[in-house]
Amino acid sequence: IYELIYNLCDNAIRYNRPDGKVIIKISDDGLNSEIRVTDTGIGISKEDLPRIFERGYTGYNGRKDKKATGIGLFLVKSIIEKLNGSVIIESELGKGTSVTCNLTNL
Repeated sequence: IYELIYNLCDNAIRYNRPDGKVIIKISDDGLNSEIRVTDTGIGISKEDLPRIFERGYTGYNGRKDKKATGIGLFLVKSIIEKLNGSVIIESELGKGTSVTCNLTNL
C-alpha cells in the first residue's frame, strides 16, 4: 500500500501548479477501504486517459516533463488488482486529476 500511496502523491505533486492543492482522503468502514488523491494540477488529456495504466506509457505531460518513466500508474493498477480492488481516474486538462482506489477488506 505504501508504494501505491507514494506513486499517487508523487504524481499529484509533480503535475500540480506551484499554487495548487493536493487532497488525500482515506476511509475505511470495516468492509471497504477507499484511498483518494485529488490535485488541482494540469490534468490528463482525454486522448491519454485510456492508456495511462500501460507499462511504460507516458502521455503528453510525461513526454513534456522528460522525467516520466510510465511505470507509476502501472504499479498502482498492478497493486490494486493484486488486492482485488479497483482504480478510477477522472481528469480534465487544466483543472486537475482525481484517483480513487477501492479495496474490499477481507
